[in-house]
Amino acid sequence: MFRKWTVVFTLLMTAAISGAKAGAKPLGPVPVGAAANLQFYKGPEFVLGEPIELTFVLRNGGPLTLKAQTGGDYRATGYPTRYKFEVVDDAGSKAEPSAWYDMGGIIGAPHEVAPLKEYREQLVLQNYVRIDHPGEYLVKVHHDFGWLATTERPYPVAEARIKVVLPSAEEIGRRVQALARKNEHRQSQHLGQYWNSPPFVWMIHPIYLPALEQAAAGGCLQAFEGIHRVRNTDATRALVRLLESEQPEVASTAALFIAKRLPVPNGKEPPLRTLNGFITPGGEMELYAHRYWLPELDAMVIKAARKMVTRSEADEVGRAAALLGGLGEVTDAELVFQALDRVVRTTKDRTDPKGETFLAAAPGPALLSALEDIQRRGWKFDFSQDDETRAAGRLWAGLWLMASAERPPVPAVGESLFAPGLASPYAVVREAALRALPDPASERWRDAIKAALGDADFGVRRAAIHATLGTRDARFEESLLKLVRENPEPNITHDACDALIQLGARWQMTQVWMEALGEKSRFPEALVLLIEQLVWPEGARLQRTSAISVEESEQIHQAWKRFLGDPATEAHLRAGRRVPVSDAMLMELGGRHREWQLPDGQTWPQALSR
Repeated sequence: MFRKWTVVFTLLMTAAISGAKAGAKPLGPVPVGAAANLQFYKGPEFVLGEPIELTFVLRNGGPLTLKAQTGGDYRATGYPTRYKFEVVDDAGSKAEPSAWYDMGGIIGAPHEVAPLKEYREQLVLQNYVRIDHPGEYLVKVHHDFGWLATTERPYPVAEARIKVVLPSAEEIGRRVQALARKNEHRQSQHLGQYWNSPPFVWMIHPIYLPALEQAAAGGCLQAFEGIHRVRNTDATRALVRLLESEQPEVASTAALFIAKRLPVPNGKEPPLRTLNGFITPGGEMELYAHRYWLPELDAMVIKAARKMVTRSEADEVGRAAALLGGLGEVTDAELVFQALDRVVRTTKDRTDPKGETFLAAAPGPALLSALEDIQRRGWKFDFSQDDETRAAGRLWAGLWLMASAERPPVPAVGESLFAPGLASPYAVVREAALRALPDPASERWRDAIKAALGDADFGVRRAAIHATLGTRDARFEESLLKLVRENPEPNITHDACDALIQLGARWQMTQVWMEALGEKSRFPEALVLLIEQLVWPEGARLQRTSAISVEESEQIHQAWKRFLGDPATEAHLRAGRRVPVSDAMLMELGGRHREWQLPDGQTWPQALSR
């Protein structure tokens, strides 16, 4: 992965989590008379492998109408994550949680439940815990509903006992075949993703494995989701057998799931991926999948991957790359180079503001990552090869490896890749060259960086912006201001703002945004960026934005003109500092339409406190 690469997912998730938690305002203590129970659609006996559906019932047995908050429950999961399940089998063992993360959050108006009335919500037990063996289970469920629990008034907990039994072989065959006949052929990129939840994901007992393998071999790709969740080496063998299928889609899907089971580097247990204490998507699968690998399967997998990486379909090549990265030998680097060369010659400039500007064309990143993995096993890139004969894919790879966060010391001869890389007709190669430049970039390459700020490809522009960081070179200022004025793509615009601030051009950037306030289409974005140039209370988080009328927008525009016309304001901004303002001033500058949550639960500006 490139150094200085924008970790967009992390930033967005962090903002979502912190924003949700900050915005949560308790409704008060648990109401008197609040009680809960569970109702099962097919209870109390279920067959292992079918969804265990239930309804959580919140009943108001008190004299007053109660409010129950469930807003924010569904963020990024597809089911309400704030329900807490504790499921214990008849041997006293707790069922393993299967939720990826709990985003929390309080968004939307609370439900009102009148006296003697109920609030009901349908749930599926396996969204919360893993049920992988037969037996009797005690199920306990509760939700906070935005209330504050105390010892005297705890959250109402609903509980029930259920029984889970194994199906017969005949039942399994009929059920799997019926599902395979439907075979909802979802897009292949959904396979293996945490949001992809076909009915097969509940068939995780080994008893289902033969039927699942038969369905997968017949072209039912969703059946792989069940095979992947069977925790034994028999499932690994089934995946490898499917890798040898004559059906390209079947073999490719097998490669996808085999990669998740490959042994970890150096035999070390990978850490569970978390973000601010929350398990990230797919994180729970990393706890076990690699434990069921069999070294005796290495040769079969490598042979199949070498064949698959020569094909033309992006999915097949990318999945084969993951296998070669995990198991391949030093000599496999040449196969990866050949695949990269085919990929780079089919790439197109990224010019759509709604398109992907962060990553190179698929399956490029997977192939480049495979080279990084093979490099750790002793392979070395030959930086001394004649530049005139270097293929585009090989040049792309060399620059990528130079920019890698885990790159080894690069010989001086490696710098010979910069000139052909920056002049490449392929945008992904130009982008890689910019990412690989030393930090800060030397004088020799700064004209090329300036030219790249106007590149047709958005990915190249972003890389060029990053290459300006640390240079303090004023020659980049006008090009960066031009990007802000033209607003080609939000991430590029915001990156250009950060770069301008590092260059000491905060004042000039602010002037551009003040002009943008006069444009109806850019007003909301301009106002946010301008307010970011003000001093906020420590720990404040923006939590609310309200609509602004046309008449008020002009008033705000004029207020900013007056504010920026103050010599004291200009002095702060020219010095690279944010400007302190009073609550009254912030209200005039548009703060009456913005609200910040402070760590103590109050809001800023204080005039907006409710």
